[in-house]
Amino acid sequence: MEQLSDLTLEEKILREKQLVAETHLLEAWEAGLEDGIEPEILARTIVVKTLDQLSRSRGHEAAGALVSEISELESEGHFVQRKTLQ
Repeated sequence: MEQLSDLTLEEKILREKQLVAETHLLEAWEAGLEDGIEPEILARTIVVKTLDQLSRSRGHEAAGALVSEISELESEGHFVQRKTLQ
């Protein structure tokens, strides 16, 4: 993983925006769980509504590109739960 000091200003700004977005998403996720909504329902709703909003704001192609990116991440094992040895 690259060091923060190795990034351009634009990359640092993007990284910061991603961290803020992640914070908002995790807060919403926790609020949903506290309201008794199952993780599968939360996940599906987040994905579908996100793709809908992206499609409305950036076009169908942008939503399709994100779906492709997610598929690629899944095939690379990014969503596999990491197990630690104890």
